Amino acid sequence: SIDVVTTASPYTENRVENSLAVDFLNDKTVMSLGFANSKESDFEATTYNINISQSMLGDLTTLSLGYAVGDNTIRRNGDTNFEEYADTRNYRLSLTQVVSKDLLMAFALETMTDQGFLNNPYRSVRYLDNTVPRGYSYQAEVYPNTRTSNAVAIRGRYYLPQRAALHGGYRFFTDTWGIGANTYEIGYTQ
Repeated sequence: SIDVVTTASPYTENRVENSLAVDFLNDKTVMSLGFANSKESDFEATTYNINISQSMLGDLTTLSLGYAVGDNTIRRNGDTNFEEYADTRNYRLSLTQVVSKDLLMAFALETMTDQGFLNNPYRSVRYLDNTVPRGYSYQAEVYPNTRTSNAVAIRGRYYLPQRAALHGGYRFFTDTWGIGANTYEIGYTQ
């Protein structure tokens, strides 16, 4: 990693995570609530989520909606004065359809919004500085305080004889930082 070459040092880390989830089934509706909290020496994350899934049309179609909210506290080891915050909101929609006895298709849409301190507290940028004897100095990276990302995916699975299946999918991702990605997947399971 370039961080190790420039400014990083060896470290060890311990993470403790607690989570609790409950599912409630009522006829063809599944409602889920969840909570997770994780703590590290320099990062604490708390996440709450809710999901609802409805099976319909003879159980051939399933519509799912989800929402999650995360609150993060970011610290920097060795600097007791550094403490920043970031909030995350995640919205999900998916539709799964049994097309035939052998073909299953799924469509998913996800939007995530982030606000607050979104960069790595340890990363810095080295720049030329003629005012110091070594000729360069470091400054913290500067990232925007907001980010919205969107992803759309379509996936399929086709079951073959002899307990085999073909699967494939496509996912498109874009965000307000100018990042775009196309992901293709194809596979075979025996």
